[in-house]
Amino acid sequence: MELGTLGAVIAFAIDLEDEAERFYTRASGEAQVDRARDAFRELALEAGKRKRDLERLRRESVLEMTLEPIHGLQPSAYTLEEHSASTADLAEVVHQARELENRTLRFFVDAADKVSVNEIRTGFVRLANGARRRSERLQSLTDS
Repeated sequence: MELGTLGAVIAFAIDLEDEAERFYTRASGEAQVDRARDAFRELALEAGKRKRDLERLRRESVLEMTLEPIHGLQPSAYTLEEHSASTADLAEVVHQARELENRTLRFFVDAADKVSVNEIRTGFVRLANGARRRSERLQSLTDS
């Protein structure tokens, strides 16, 4: 099913951030390495903040959302199989986290291209850039 309205796109974005928050919370609880535990905890907090920011954006942009049709965004293109953060292998958890961030990056880049509301497009570009930085930061957890 296509994400056919701006409201649906923002709701999907909120779901992505909620998934990231849950993943990083689980990962921080299972991490055996202090720096990884701290990084995952921080990433969970950041995902929660992004989720709240998107919820605020949705509340503040209600009129624009009702008028903004969206075409060509399929949720299945941004869905990954459920990952477990409860593995002892830090490299695997980091790999899963980077997949999550790269999927989020693709979604926000694609969504920004489809949205005509400038404030929302700018926000999506900012969120895409953040996902790119988080993916790079995650890679540093396994680079030693």
